[in-house]
Amino acid sequence: NNAIHQAVDVSAIARPLGSQFKDIDREIGIDYWRGVAGVDFDFTERWNANLSYMYASSKRTDDRAYEFVKQNVNDLLLSGAWNPFGTSVANPTLISPKDGTSVAANSDEVLRSLWRTARDEAETTQTVFDFVVSGEAFNWFGAPLGLAVGAQYREEDLTSFIDALTASGQGSLQSTVTNAPVRGTDKVTSYFAESVMPFGRAVELQMAVRHESFEDAGFDTTDPKIAARWQAADWLALRGSFGTSFQAPSVRQKSTSLESAFIQDSARINSVTGALECVPRNVTNTNVANNTVVRVVGSDDLKPQQAESYTFGLILQPAGGVDISLDYWRFDYEDLITPDEGAQAIVTNDCADGIPNDPRISRDAGGQLRTVNSLFINAGSVLTQGIDLAASYELPWRRLGQFGL
Repeated sequence: NNAIHQAVDVSAIARPLGSQFKDIDREIGIDYWRGVAGVDFDFTERWNANLSYMYASSKRTDDRAYEFVKQNVNDLLLSGAWNPFGTSVANPTLISPKDGTSVAANSDEVLRSLWRTARDEAETTQTVFDFVVSGEAFNWFGAPLGLAVGAQYREEDLTSFIDALTASGQGSLQSTVTNAPVRGTDKVTSYFAESVMPFGRAVELQMAVRHESFEDAGFDTTDPKIAARWQAADWLALRGSFGTSFQAPSVRQKSTSLESAFIQDSARINSVTGALECVPRNVTNTNVANNTVVRVVGSDDLKPQQAESYTFGLILQPAGGVDISLDYWRFDYEDLITPDEGAQAIVTNDCADGIPNDPRISRDAGGQLRTVNSLFINAGSVLTQGIDLAASYELPWRRLGQFGL
């Protein structure tokens, strides 16, 4: 009775044709190619130079059938042309077995007009220029000192587009969030040097350093490494190394990614007051799992992950054919790049003070959870260490071949 009751819009999260059609006829195509060109030349008897160029491209397409068109579903439902309680496959002559008279059929034409094939596209390209000069600088403690210096420029580009209809919010009924195209680039200039320095026949020292400048991210980093080996005796060698390293934020970590997850939510619309409020968790059947879009947003403020590494070890050859190595290693990571609080933690903590008002959470007019936003951040550190032990023995059966344990 319209004079008494006021109609409201009804939203549905559903599979109009049933779960058996999910991911049917999905096609993913990947087109990848890589080309390298270079020149290698000697300009003295002791010095060599190499100049190279590399280009790689990867294109990915994802065609998804049964991407439901929101407008078509609504129109056919309201007009009565599509019976949502009827058949999910065409069967025009089917009569409902419940009463023997109701038409339970849906035609192929109507069912086919509910959906379309959606296409997501992504492309990454990488360009790298390398120039390296290497050779023997001069004699050092009776042996030549090896040296290599070089430079590198690399550029990486990423573009990602979801299906246009889905991006507009008119695609699948689960497409409650529009997603803008992802575009990103990294331009990096590097300089590096490495040297092998012998100290007689017993000691060898390796030193290296690399400097990288990230144009778009706006930071520089310089990382050294030093390693040494001492042949203390014919049967004993000692070795060790120390270095620093880094991992820059990827283009993807500086952009936006979407995924769906089932999130438990204890906030509800009060049926009397119409206000959003938290429901105590000990109340039966109040925490409902919602199929929610989780958006993880990148940040231009991300710093690179940093690490320090140490290794110490020894090599034993106590008898013919026996080799034993023992090494200790340690990696100390800082500023790890990770998503901020998980989506479930964000929703759970929203009701910690009894007021559901976290701006990272969005709900529809009916109070149902729709989107949770998180960020990539630099957080925490990790220390990992261990010991590697290896032993081998070459059996003296030379006439029969080579055998080892």
